Amino acid sequence: MADSCQVFDDSFDKFYRNNCEGKSSCVLKLRDFLHTKGRSECVYNFAKMYIQYSCGMDSQTTKDMQHFGLKVISLFMLMAAAMNLLVYYLQQMTSIQFKKWDVATVTTSDFSVELNITKAMWTEFKVQHAADRDAQPLKLD
Repeated sequence: MADSCQVFDDSFDKFYRNNCEGKSSCVLKLRDFLHTKGRSECVYNFAKMYIQYSCGMDSQTTKDMQHFGLKVISLFMLMAAAMNLLVYYLQQMTSIQFKKWDVATVTTSDFSVELNITKAMWTEFKVQHAADRDAQPLKLD
C-alpha cells in the first residue's frame, strides 16, 4: 500500500478555521487548495481522496436535544402503559360479559349427557317400568 500524501497546502486549514468552523454551512472550492508542485502521485486518475470533518454543537443545544428526546421517550412509555392497561381492561370485561351471556343462555342441553343404550339396558328398563305403562295418566282439572 502506498504512503498517503498531503493533497492540500497549509492555506486550507486557515480558510477552514476562518470561514467554515462553527457555521451551519460552508462552500469550499477544493481545487484552490491543491498542491501544484511535487504531488503528482496524489492526482492520478485512480487516486481516491477522503475528507474528514466533524460537526459540533454547543453544550446547551446538546442538552436541549437530550431533554427533548427524554420527553418523547417518556411520552411513548406512558402511551404504551396506557395501551397495556386498556387491553387488560377489555380482556377482563370480555371475560365477564361472556360469563354473563353463558349464564343467561343456559339450556337443558347444557346439562344433558349422551349415552349409548345397549339392548340389555333397554330390556331392563322395560321390565322395571312395565307397571308404569299400565298406570292411568294424571289428569289436571
